[in-house]
Amino acid sequence: MDIIRDKIESLIAYMIVAGGLFIAGVFLYFILALLIEAIGIILYILYLTIGCMFYKIGYAILF
Repeated sequence: MDIIRDKIESLIAYMIVAGGLFIAGVFLYFILALLIEAIGIILYILYLTIGCMFYKIGYAILF
């Protein structure tokens, strides 16, 4: 009987650890996705501002 109880306790502990790791993995993935999204938005804004600057410089050189 003690052997079965030990097995159940170890299984519950393993499930708790696995669940915690799963939640931590999802959390880290979510943070990573947000960071990549933020970097993409920042790069897009930089591209727009620099693109506008180059467009104005080119326009000034042409005319």
